[in-house]
Amino acid sequence: MDMKYRYYILTGIAILSLSGVIISGKLSMKQRNSHSQMSLPENVRLPESVLDKKISPLSEGSVSLETEKKLLTDAIPDDLTGTKYDAKITTKVVPVIWPSPDIINKVVLNALPLASQEVVTKSPIPVLIPASHELATVAVVRAKQYWYDVSIRQPGISISIDATKITHVIPDINVSRRSDYHVRGDVNAAVGPDEVGWNITWKEFNVAYNLTLACHDLKEPRCVDDTYIRELVDSLVFVGGAY
Repeated sequence: MDMKYRYYILTGIAILSLSGVIISGKLSMKQRNSHSQMSLPENVRLPESVLDKKISPLSEGSVSLETEKKLLTDAIPDDLTGTKYDAKITTKVVPVIWPSPDIINKVVLNALPLASQEVVTKSPIPVLIPASHELATVAVVRAKQYWYDVSIRQPGISISIDATKITHVIPDINVSRRSDYHVRGDVNAAVGPDEVGWNITWKEFNVAYNLTLACHDLKEPRCVDDTYIRELVDSLVFVGGAY
């Protein structure tokens, strides 16, 4: 083969190989970026005008307040001008206003699985559970230093309840979620649909509570509007905690 043609062929192969490496690298970087976004923990709610995401309350009790504060700061997106929003987030642990132990619903407490009953006694926050015996018997309760949560699975839906003593104050931000909504009597609350169902957030005993209804099918009758999730929130009863 003529040396000139051999040179052209080898050069072409080298260019194609290099292009493959570059494309592979870009895809790999894109996957890593996507993974980092998807791995953001969930559950602490921010105003929708700033962040339409959730960040979890110290999921295993090993994350410091400073680390969680950094997660919040890093999660705030660029504003409309394209510059980073320089928020000075104030993070604090709020005191719990405990209800009288006389109002503990012992019927619902005793309906919980034994492991969940034990966790209730260690919760730093008053534990609220749906009054339904069917739901209480399958309620899985967890508690750590600053929070508790409940997970309930039923055919077609999943229910989660969580509360945290940690409060994040972000200055100069207006909450755009609907807040003219009341639950549990006259308690002001924020309600809204999300990609999996419905969500209600309210304040009780001086701490923030959140109930999420996740639906396997959004056409499921309990998920077409906020009627069922409101009934769930209104049915919650106090079963105890670590006074």
